[in-house]
Amino acid sequence: MGVVDKIKSWLGATQKSTTPLRALEIGANGSPAFWPLNFSAYTYDDRNYEEFVANGYGRNPYVFMVVDKVASLVANSPLILCDDEGEVVENDEFWQLFKNPNIAESSAEFIYRVVSSYMVTGNAIIYETTAIGFNQPNSLQCAIIQDVEIRTDDGSLQGAPISYDINYVGNIPADRVLHIKRPNILYNSVWGLSSLHSGQKIYAASNNTFTAGASIHNNRGASGIVSSASADLPMQPRERDEVQRQFQINTAGAHNTGINYVSSVPMQYTAIGMNATDLRLLEHNIQSLRDICSLFGVDSSLFNDPANKTYNNRKEAQTALYTDVVIPIANDVVYAQLSDWFIQGKLNIDAYLKVDETNIEALQEDRNEKHKRVNADVSAGIITAQEAREILYPNLENSIEDDNEDTRV
Repeated sequence: MGVVDKIKSWLGATQKSTTPLRALEIGANGSPAFWPLNFSAYTYDDRNYEEFVANGYGRNPYVFMVVDKVASLVANSPLILCDDEGEVVENDEFWQLFKNPNIAESSAEFIYRVVSSYMVTGNAIIYETTAIGFNQPNSLQCAIIQDVEIRTDDGSLQGAPISYDINYVGNIPADRVLHIKRPNILYNSVWGLSSLHSGQKIYAASNNTFTAGASIHNNRGASGIVSSASADLPMQPRERDEVQRQFQINTAGAHNTGINYVSSVPMQYTAIGMNATDLRLLEHNIQSLRDICSLFGVDSSLFNDPANKTYNNRKEAQTALYTDVVIPIANDVVYAQLSDWFIQGKLNIDAYLKVDETNIEALQEDRNEKHKRVNADVSAGIITAQEAREILYPNLENSIEDDNEDTRV
């Protein structure tokens, strides 16, 4: 056995990947092209992100609506910089950079891409660029996941990433990349797990239903046939055209709603519209909507499903959307990791980014309900009138204190 064959045999014996090899590079001479020179080939997880993006997000309106809703709410939520005590920190350097993280996007557009990528593929890959001669980054970009391959130190899916190959950019060292990923308990992999991995059958069935529904409508044509009631009284073409014209005049249009049409000749009507099976097929999409909403943890009543009465009103559903989905993705996933890697690690700013929940209307307690609760507490002697004023009108109290300070000075 030659040296190359021995190496190939050794590679096959030591590869521990749980998924098929996808990127064993072969040189011009037909032998493996090793990188680095550790007599191993690097491999990548072959999760089908092209499928999730193209057919899940790209072709299914329900998946798109849910992802777009959550990503838009995260991207447009007000933000603050805080220290470890939760106090607001002002830093013009960061806000100036974050306002336009790159020349093509605003901060809202950038965060929208990050959240969308995370929700659809289970991964969001952010990389920074630094201008020549400068120490600190001057831009942030979010990569297209299906155009990224990861190189690891031992060539396996379980190794530590050393670089990220982005098709349209090139090779980016791992220390310049923030890889936000959903925990993966199906595979021991450097890649995160997409929600659409387990939901593939749901959106695939929904896609098929949409396709079938479009076909039904496209081929539906006439809804019925008007014909002679007797086979002994066939109509000539001219007679048929005249009956057609008179029937349209006397029955079609909103002004004929509810009338009873009386014919001067014996006639019969044969319906050729959608049958019960076709109708049930179209109704199946409502269940698909609910399944897809459940997959992402949101309530379907927010997406034109009035039959779903999970909450008493839309405000409750909107509040639950923020508390159960938007805030956890924003604060616990995206901004927590972005703060650790970029704000503290790259910009050396001792602060973290978070959503300013006090300025999100859906998270504020209804004013009338708050007044009722506070008044009940005052009547029961639980709190004093002064404490009630501080709860109901905190800004007014601060204003009064400031005025008093100015007077004393």
